[in-house]
Amino acid sequence: MLEAFVLASGLTTTVDSISRRNDIVTAVVRTTNSGATAYNSVYLECGFLDVGGKAVKASADIVNNLQPGQTAYSNVQTVDQGHQVSSVECRIGLTQP
Repeated sequence: MLEAFVLASGLTTTVDSISRRNDIVTAVVRTTNSGATAYNSVYLECGFLDVGGKAVKASADIVNNLQPGQTAYSNVQTVDQGHQVSSVECRIGLTQP
């Protein structure tokens, strides 16, 4: 499942893709600033969910220096030895203008 999360500030985060290589699950996360404020840092929180929608892992990343009109891409990863992860949802946890 690919999710998008939009803040009133004009920040949007979307999980573009999910891949698995052995026990490593990687989500490619796109963060777009369509607002008027530049951000020194944008903190992303991602939950790795099982088929029932229950979080089984979590990971985070920080996007630095996101200017108005810019898009940044991040790889957010976790180890999933039990192969429980079926989807990823991310949100913006904190911003630093």
